[in-house]
Amino acid sequence: MAILIPDFDFDAYDPRDTWNFPAQRVVRFAAEVYHIASEARQQYARLYPHPDQRFVVFHELSGLAHALLLGAMQMRSHGTDETWWQSQAEITHSVDTRLMASNNMALRQMLHLGYAQGVMRQLDMAMRQYAVALTGEAAATQWSLHRVWARVVADCSCIGYAPLLPLLQLHRDSLSQLGRFCPADGKPLNMSYKNRRMHFLPQTEITHTALGFIDEWDFMRFLVVEAVAMLHEIHRDSAMTAIPMIATRYIS
Repeated sequence: MAILIPDFDFDAYDPRDTWNFPAQRVVRFAAEVYHIASEARQQYARLYPHPDQRFVVFHELSGLAHALLLGAMQMRSHGTDETWWQSQAEITHSVDTRLMASNNMALRQMLHLGYAQGVMRQLDMAMRQYAVALTGEAAATQWSLHRVWARVVADCSCIGYAPLLPLLQLHRDSLSQLGRFCPADGKPLNMSYKNRRMHFLPQTEITHTALGFIDEWDFMRFLVVEAVAMLHEIHRDSAMTAIPMIATRYIS
């Protein structure tokens, strides 16, 4: 299914203005990540048809992005339409501009967090199935995700993607902490990934512009692009191409 990636005026965009945040920004992000995932889905539908995990992971990622896109489009259509909201039978209280802005803020947070959690879940499931296929150990499904991730990227000669896991987890967790970095150990984190040096202070809001990104959506897009690139490298490695079929544990 082809999706048009809509225009967005980044020059007039201020990500710090959360009260007047344009829903089109979320629509643009969702369309981009859907396009990325669906292209891979089409490719692997031919190479490793359903129900091979190498196809299923992209099938699920494209489904997540499509659901996000629909939610973002609904928010764009009705998010600031006070008349529409007031006409809904379930809304028995008055609706004003400030309430709409607050509701939209909460909706964006829910959409972004739900999408990030969904991406992590699909990567978790795929990497565990790959670990089982590569090692022949059914118990690999019970390993910690860090151990699974490290084993798969090492066995598939793409160790450079090892730091991607903590970045994905850090971003997902920050979305439930109002954008703050809240590590369990309370320690700062310094890391490098793809020629980017990143510094995170505990209990401090993550400044995405300081990391070289437009906003949190741009950071998430970067992580999705990297995750898809990692999956492509894993799938192309000779250790994986030698496996004719990789079972999946779940299909929606």
